[in-house]
Amino acid sequence: MKTLKQQLLRSIEQLKALVGRKKDLWLRAGLCLATGLALVMAEHDDGYDLRFQLRGPQKIDNNILLISVPQDDWLNLLGRKQSWIRPLRELVQLSDSFYWEPDLWHHFLETLLAQDPKAIGISFYFGNETRETYTETYHSEVFDNPRVIWASRLDRDGRLLYSAFSGSLGQGTGLNELMTDNDGVFRRFVSPLVQIRHLALRLTDLVSPAQDSTTPWLAGVERVINFRGPRGTYPQLTIQQIIDGDFSVEQLRGKIILIGGTNDEDHQLLTPLGKMSDTEALANIVDSLKNDRWIERLPLEWSLILLFAILLLSIRIMNSYPQSVALVLFFWLGMAFTVFSVWLFDTYNFWIPTTPVLVQLGVTYIVFLSYQLTVSDYEKWQLELETNKLLEVEQLKQNFVSLFSHDLKTPLAKIQAICDRLLSQPLDTKIGQDIQSLRDESVELHHYIQNILKLSRVEAREFRLNRNAEDLNEIVETVSQKLAPLAAAKSITLQLRLEPLFLIDIDGQLLLEVILNLVENAIKYTPEDGHVIISTSEVDQQVVLVVEDDGPGIPEREQNRVFEKFYRTSREVDTTKGSGLGLYLVKFFVELHGGSVFLECPETGGTKIGFSLPVDVEAEEKEQFDEQ
Repeated sequence: MKTLKQQLLRSIEQLKALVGRKKDLWLRAGLCLATGLALVMAEHDDGYDLRFQLRGPQKIDNNILLISVPQDDWLNLLGRKQSWIRPLRELVQLSDSFYWEPDLWHHFLETLLAQDPKAIGISFYFGNETRETYTETYHSEVFDNPRVIWASRLDRDGRLLYSAFSGSLGQGTGLNELMTDNDGVFRRFVSPLVQIRHLALRLTDLVSPAQDSTTPWLAGVERVINFRGPRGTYPQLTIQQIIDGDFSVEQLRGKIILIGGTNDEDHQLLTPLGKMSDTEALANIVDSLKNDRWIERLPLEWSLILLFAILLLSIRIMNSYPQSVALVLFFWLGMAFTVFSVWLFDTYNFWIPTTPVLVQLGVTYIVFLSYQLTVSDYEKWQLELETNKLLEVEQLKQNFVSLFSHDLKTPLAKIQAICDRLLSQPLDTKIGQDIQSLRDESVELHHYIQNILKLSRVEAREFRLNRNAEDLNEIVETVSQKLAPLAAAKSITLQLRLEPLFLIDIDGQLLLEVILNLVENAIKYTPEDGHVIISTSEVDQQVVLVVEDDGPGIPEREQNRVFEKFYRTSREVDTTKGSGLGLYLVKFFVELHGGSVFLECPETGGTKIGFSLPVDVEAEEKEQFDEQ
């Protein structure tokens, strides 16, 4: 139990440390997420308007038919019986009661009902003042038909005004109230707060009785209407065509018929797709009700999850790619999300606001770009401090090595001089061997010191090549003469196979040290009575030097490391002395000339090592510059 508690406390401490280290990152991420979420909460339904205007043609319910009652047509119909009514053309606004004439409506509705429609909805409000103008015969035969739904209204105080043709319990009537938003645009359908159902709900109930039970429309429920198109989207006839019989039975049979005015201000609404009549607005509501295709919006909690996921992806992009690449990826991410949102709206009537996501992407890029610049500046500052410290340490090291090495050369020279003087005198055999051994060891130590000085000079920043036109064969012959005694001491045959070469621009002193090192190593690792071959040639604008020996060779697993600083093979450690700097300096000096080294160890034994140098130094340097 105690161990579990300790582990829990340790985990909490680690979490605190992680949060502490990434505090700035979390704060910036929280700011970006809060920006997106605030825009989601502030997004209004008017964001749908542009989507409606941009999307292409939508499929409509062909069972919905509009019948308009224009003022001119109505006046013409009335004028056949009452010629004095024509001066009413001068009126700007007419009340719904103007459109009431019982004989005309009786004939009109009787004609429609004879074509067997599913339902008839009348958006005109005919109140109690019309009750005395129709007979019981009309009422029972046509006006009270269960397929005819008459509009009711609310007065200015919000009280319900029943239609004159309402039955008991509000049957045969539906509330025709289309409420606009604060900006005067009609976008949503609101279930009535009064005791009767909406006109659109009544019509839908007649077509799909199950709709009443499967989709309970409680009072005050709001849904965003899925407008299928602008004015003229749904098929339309006029009252004049119906009265004159200018229609076909197929146009009316099985349809939901909506009747209303067209050019009266009372029957006009401003919608996201422009002005349309209230019957067209009702048609869109009935279409959405009947086919259950309201505009749905992503819930707030899912919007938060979406924004958080996009934020994580954005941070990953900012941390994984350069700033310019991240900007391009952010642009395409925003474009992809916008296209996806438009496709979702057009295909599945589902609205995901794009503004919060696009703004969050922009804020994330700016915020994390500033964070990266801050971190980069801090890292550069730290790197500059570390570089200055390293330069100081490197300078101290070089000074120490130079002073130390130079100070050692003087006592070594004295030791060698004393040894030479003693060896020139008659000595006991054992003492002579010891003095000779001491002399040899001092030479080896002097060689180590020389290598350290070379390394110090190589690693110095001011190191430069001193190029001159040199004959590589002459340098090889000089090395051969210098090392001939060393080869003779082991009875090793030193062979030269030199092809005629042109002069090349090289640092002769450095190349002398390179060749001297290679040949000396070959003699060192070649057994007695062996052979060392030095050859030169010109191949493909390259001067090649190869040193071959009869030694044991280098294990394959170690061949790639022999040119590393201070590295010695397992065989060298056990059999010969050395500093591990010779081949490192060889590789460095050759590459400084623009050349390359190579190493081969045939299965038959021996070692083949060498280098190649470019003949045309200027062309080689130009090629390297172009590659950079």
